[in-house]
Amino acid sequence: MKLNLISAALTGACVFAGVDAQNSSQPNNTQTIGQLLNNTAIPQLSGLSQLLKSSSNYSNIVTALNDTSMNYTLFAPNNNALSALPSNVTGNQSYVDAVLMYHVLPMAVNTSALPTLSFPNTTLNDSRYVNLGNGVPQVISVNKNVQNKNIALYDGAATQQQPIAVTVANIEASNGYIHIINGVLVPPQTPSVTAQAFNLSSFNAFVAAANATEALDTATGITIFAPSNQAISAANSTLSSLNQSQLSNVLQYHVIPNKVLYTTAFNTSTSTNYTTLGGGNVTVASAGITVMATDGTPLVVRAAANGTVIVNNSTVIIPDILTSNGVMHVIDYVLIPANTSQGQSNFTGNQTGSGGGGGSSAGNSLTPDLGLSAVLLSVLVIAGGAFLQ
Repeated sequence: MKLNLISAALTGACVFAGVDAQNSSQPNNTQTIGQLLNNTAIPQLSGLSQLLKSSSNYSNIVTALNDTSMNYTLFAPNNNALSALPSNVTGNQSYVDAVLMYHVLPMAVNTSALPTLSFPNTTLNDSRYVNLGNGVPQVISVNKNVQNKNIALYDGAATQQQPIAVTVANIEASNGYIHIINGVLVPPQTPSVTAQAFNLSSFNAFVAAANATEALDTATGITIFAPSNQAISAANSTLSSLNQSQLSNVLQYHVIPNKVLYTTAFNTSTSTNYTTLGGGNVTVASAGITVMATDGTPLVVRAAANGTVIVNNSTVIIPDILTSNGVMHVIDYVLIPANTSQGQSNFTGNQTGSGGGGGSSAGNSLTPDLGLSAVLLSVLVIAGGAFLQ
C-alpha cells in the first residue's frame, strides 16, 4: 500500500506542468520569505509552513529565510508535493533539513533570470550529502521549455522528460523571491545509487568488475561518461575478455576527476588544463576538451553546432545527471583506449551502427526497464532510508 501511494504521489508531483507559470502579484514585500511562510500568507504553501514549525532541526533554513542582510530564492513545494513524501523521508529530520536547504538559492532571482544561471548553487553544502570539493554547495539544473515557456528544474532524480515545474512564479518578499513548484527537489546521490535509479545497471556492474564502486562513490568532484546498458552489451565480448586491471584502465578513460563539467563547459572560449584519473592531461578550450588516457589515447569532448555533446565517436544521450560528487553524462558507446584490446577504440550500443562511425542517439536512446515514477520512487526511498541516516 505504501509503495503504491508513493509511486502515485511522485508521478503527480513531478509531472511537468502544461501551462505557463503564473506570475503572482506581490503579497507583501515588507515581509521576509520566512515571515510569509510563518504567517501562512500563501495557502498553497501551508504544508511547508507547518513543516518548518514542526521541529527546531529546521532552524538553519528558518534563520536564512528571515535574514534581511541576505537575498534568497526559495523553490517551495506545494501542498500536494509535500503530502506525497513517504514517512521514512519525513521521519528523518536531518535529511529533511538537507532537502529544504537544497530548495534555496543564496541570491534573489526571478524567473526571467533563472534560465541564464543553468546550474546555480543552492545552500546545501552539508558534507554528508555533498562532495563536490572545497566546500562547494550542490547545484540544481535550470532550463526553460521552448514550447510552453515553463521553467524546468532538474535535481538528483528528475529526468529530461519529467522535470519539476515552477507553477507560480515571482512571489516577492523583502529578502528575495518564492517560486512555487510541483515537486520536491531530491539532493543528488552517489554515482552507484544514481546509476541504479536511472537503470544503468550494466554500468554499475562494469564499475564493480573494475573493483571501483567505493572509489567512484567517494571521489571528490568528478565527471563521469557512463555508457548505456545497450552500449555495454554491444561491447561485452571485449569487456569480458579483460582482467580487472584492464577494466580499471577502461573505466578511468570514462572519468575526469577533480573537475565537475556540466555540458555548459563543453563550449568555451578559454583554455584550462586539468589532470585525468589516469594521470593524463585535460585541456578545456573553445575546440572542446581533450583528455589523454593513461596510454596516450586522446579523448575529445566537444559541443556540436546543434548543442549535442560528442565524446570521441559517441554521443551524450542523457546529459547532466547530477550526483552527490559531480555529474554523469550517459553516452551510447563504450570508450576503450586503443591498446587495451584488439586496437578497437569504440563500441556502439546501436546494433546497426558502424564501429568506426560517430554513433547517434537515434534508435539508440536509453530505454529504462523501470517506469519514470519508479525511478523517482527508488531515489526517494533510498534517500530517506539507511543510506543517508
